[in-house]
Amino acid sequence: MDKGEYQWLVELVQDRYEYLSLTFEQAEHVYRYEQIIAEPAGTEFLTRWEELDFELATMRQILSAEQFTLFLVSHSEALDFHIEQLRKTDNDEKGKLAYYQDELRYYQETAVPRLLKEIKILPAIVLDSGRHRLQFVQEQYNWHLRKQWKSIVAQHYREYRSFGPHAFELLRVQHELSVVWPDYGSFMIEVDKPARALIKAVLKDTDYVFEMYEAALKEQEQDIAAFHRKLWKQHFGPYPPRGYVFNIEVADTKYRIQWLFRLLCLSHRVPDTLTNLTTDREPTGHED
Repeated sequence: MDKGEYQWLVELVQDRYEYLSLTFEQAEHVYRYEQIIAEPAGTEFLTRWEELDFELATMRQILSAEQFTLFLVSHSEALDFHIEQLRKTDNDEKGKLAYYQDELRYYQETAVPRLLKEIKILPAIVLDSGRHRLQFVQEQYNWHLRKQWKSIVAQHYREYRSFGPHAFELLRVQHELSVVWPDYGSFMIEVDKPARALIKAVLKDTDYVFEMYEAALKEQEQDIAAFHRKLWKQHFGPYPPRGYVFNIEVADTKYRIQWLFRLLCLSHRVPDTLTNLTTDREPTGHED
């Protein structure tokens, strides 16, 4: 950028803040502030709240007392506008919230109890994979859920502060869905490489049991799909929505892994009768 272009850009700042009668030096400071806001920074970003706070701190440093008093009026208006937009967005989340609340209730009261009642998969998994390997998978998923929830809470309050109760409840319900109905895809993105390798080994070792329950699982999946179609129509109208194409075909391998992982995570308790069979220990004596 040459000197002439720089001067022109700074003078544009003076024009935008005409009501403050900025000096050229003051406008230079504002220009540098605006460049920081506009600079791409990878995964880092400022929320609107943080931009407004940064702007306030910058203006407090460079403006005179009289100028700052004038600036506070426009800054207050910007705050009020932002809060109004947040409240509108939050209000829009009510419809989505009702949908996900019904979905969560379905999984809690229907899908999960049915799965645990029909599928007696735990004994085979424990005997072949070992109690400790099973517990490792469950502990890793629980760690993922805790980490995910903390991230959700932090991000929500960065963006909404206290002006998004419905949006926050929507996030809570969606996260609870991942607790009740484990999600293999999002988990494997977050887990570290050594844990991922062990989890894949456990799933590979237990893959053979899938065929024993494949018919029951596919029947339940069909019922789940029918429930979602009905729920969508109830809350949002025609299904699928206009302009969307849903491809529900899933590769056989991925399909098997999703179900096996779900079953591993839902089998939270290892029966006492199986514990001794999967615990490595030295013999205590010999039978005569």
